[in-house]
Amino acid sequence: MTALTLLAFALRIPFLERRTLTIDEASSLKYIAGKSLLVLLTHYHTNSHQLISVLAHFASQLGHHLTLYRWPSAMAGVLTVPLTFALGRRMFGRTTGLLAALLLAMAPFHIDFSLQMRGYAAATFGAAAVYLCLWRGLLTGRRRYWLALAAASVWTAYAHLFGVLAVGATWLIVAGAYLS
Repeated sequence: MTALTLLAFALRIPFLERRTLTIDEASSLKYIAGKSLLVLLTHYHTNSHQLISVLAHFASQLGHHLTLYRWPSAMAGVLTVPLTFALGRRMFGRTTGLLAALLLAMAPFHIDFSLQMRGYAAATFGAAAVYLCLWRGLLTGRRRYWLALAAASVWTAYAHLFGVLAVGATWLIVAGAYLS
């Protein structure tokens, strides 16, 4: 698993600086410039993904280089690979987990989204964490998995507006499990 995580890192991190600034990234950078953390946390902007805007705000404290702004998405993309392995292994076995992690590590769309200052990679990371916590919570009933599920749900909903769909579906499953 370490090798697959390093592969994901090698396919993403060196290319952060080489990628051209997209219009969406420029719009997000313009939106977060000069905004307070409170405004970024509480106000929705149509072309800015909340969580990435907040993380970019913290990154801007280290400097104003595009690579710093993209770093949170890149790390979310890299860290989704071991989460995918864990989820696949828990649900279907080690081989499936490894294959799923390998496919994600090398997936061109996932690599591309990991290189953008957008919420797509962070939402994917959050959704993987949500489903892993849900699976473990339903199997074990341990409180720590339910607390982790709540935290992952907040992360996912803040990462991208469509993350709310994954979170909503998850909590419907939780409600159904407890009502039956």
